[in-house]
Amino acid sequence: MDRLHNRNIDRTLDRLGTYVDPRTRMTLLKFLIAEENKLGDGRSQLKRTERRIRAHEGRIERMLAVIERLRDHGSINIKTRPAVENTERVQPTKKQA
Repeated sequence: MDRLHNRNIDRTLDRLGTYVDPRTRMTLLKFLIAEENKLGDGRSQLKRTERRIRAHEGRIERMLAVIERLRDHGSINIKTRPAVENTERVQPTKKQA
């Protein structure tokens, strides 16, 4: 059963980065919290959480590098602006944690 919850968490974390709509993000966050609560906080689960954090920090850094390149080339447009703003909005929160 833990394997299913962990798979759900990984899949939800991957999906979370693709949604800009606040309602969709909030729904995904609520689901993520519920799945994490089902797993508890045992030693192996804490190690898995640490690995997830490191992996997602790397993804955020790569996304920020892409955003910087888009800015350098003047390529941020009406389609990319919401994703860029969302990523930048999330970044300060991560640094404060």
